[in-house]
Amino acid sequence: MFGRLIIVRIKAAEKALKSGRLDEAHRLATAPDIREHRRGSTLVKKLTDKLIERARAHFAEERFTEALNDLVKAEAGGLRIDDIRELRGHIRTVAEEVARQANSQRHRIERAKERVQQGSLVAGKQLLADADEDDAEARRLAKDIDNRRRHAADAFAQVEKMINQKQLPAAVERFAKVRRIDPHAPAAIELEATICDRVVADAVSALHDGRINRAIDELARLGSIGQAVSSRRDAEEMVELARKASRALDKGDFEETRRVLLRLQRLSPKLAWLNKTVAQLEKLDGLLTDLYGGPLGEHARSAVAKSAVREPHEDLRATVLLKNREAISKPVPEHLLLLVDGGGSYLLLRDDRVTIGRSMTGNPADIPIQSDLAERHAEIARVDDDYFLFSTRDVMVDGRPTRHQLLRPGNRVVLSRNAKFAFRAPHRQSPSGIIELSSSTKMPSDVRRVILFKKTAVIGYGKNAHIACNTAEQDLLLFERGGQLWIRPRRNGGVDAEARPLEIGEQVSMANISFTVQPFKTTNLRPSI
Repeated sequence: MFGRLIIVRIKAAEKALKSGRLDEAHRLATAPDIREHRRGSTLVKKLTDKLIERARAHFAEERFTEALNDLVKAEAGGLRIDDIRELRGHIRTVAEEVARQANSQRHRIERAKERVQQGSLVAGKQLLADADEDDAEARRLAKDIDNRRRHAADAFAQVEKMINQKQLPAAVERFAKVRRIDPHAPAAIELEATICDRVVADAVSALHDGRINRAIDELARLGSIGQAVSSRRDAEEMVELARKASRALDKGDFEETRRVLLRLQRLSPKLAWLNKTVAQLEKLDGLLTDLYGGPLGEHARSAVAKSAVREPHEDLRATVLLKNREAISKPVPEHLLLLVDGGGSYLLLRDDRVTIGRSMTGNPADIPIQSDLAERHAEIARVDDDYFLFSTRDVMVDGRPTRHQLLRPGNRVVLSRNAKFAFRAPHRQSPSGIIELSSSTKMPSDVRRVILFKKTAVIGYGKNAHIACNTAEQDLLLFERGGQLWIRPRRNGGVDAEARPLEIGEQVSMANISFTVQPFKTTNLRPSI
């Protein structure tokens, strides 16, 4: 009787499995008595395969929770344990990276919002350029930026119309209100220059006519408009000199008045009233000379003022030379450029997570490529001895689009038309990987290969070398110990006991290999203009 009941339950589970109802099949087939049954064990094996297959499908669609739940159910069958554990590790790694990218995406959007609120629509748009194209909030913000730009363009057109109608005061007032919408737009920059030139011209004209107060009022109308324009600074300097001369005249300091006006005369020699005023002050100087040369001046000169002489004070500190001071060893940089004579340039990266992006930017990625990539187009993360590729947009791996991929030796990755590479792991005893750039992919310093360095790398001749040198008499082992890089030769498959530290910037010659290791700077790669 009990045997017939087991067969009934097994048939029900088989029917559910065949119909694709895996959860129902799992509930029916996980009973101990069914797993011990010969027909039941076959059912459990098929169910385990189906659950793993569904977990992979969930994983591909980034439904990580559902994928992990399916693996828990698959594990209950007691079969394919190693496959389940490996897949679970990959899912968790990618899930953590996706969560990190989501946080980075939110942070990027918040920064874009702040820049937009501050009036920098260009900066906001640039920040959104690297955002996920499928993000709804990013699309809304991009639409808001476009609306603001259209509103700013309409407002700037109104200001330009006011200028053409010679309504300059109204144009200045209107522009001061609307330019904060998009101050870096070409139309805003052009209007600012036009308004500043017109107002400065009116202020200089008023100053030429001797209307100093009018010139002051004209320049004050600009407010913060055109603060960096040289013509405004020149006009403000002239107006300030005129005000300073007026204050000196008001105090009766005719000599100071004359000195200030002579400085103003050098800046603007065409001021008619200025030349007349300087002539009057020179005439006044002659009259005052005659006045002070008379009896009143003789009496004034009889009073001699005493002045205190301050003794010089010496305040010198002795310097002490520290001899035999131990040199403080500098930490090894995370980015190193290895130059091999006759072997080319290699970029050696020591971090477990490296970014890939365009080089023509103020903040280049760890692997800066001369291409039309985003500033942070993709990342490669090392987890234990595995390498994962992550991207916020679709990239091609072996001809298939993806955004995350466990890299295998031989995978060919296409980020853009001029950004292609192959991933390699040349030496089975070294966890260091290689990014082999294609012939159309260019990097600064003519780097053709990037070493994702971990613990060791081989310099030598042959397909097992990370760093190639055709003149090598034997392989060299580059390794890290105690925060220091070391080098030593390898013979007959073994490693020599003697090793020597590798100093940054030192020219090394060993085993007919000559090379230098120096820091590779990822900043300031933007060409000067």
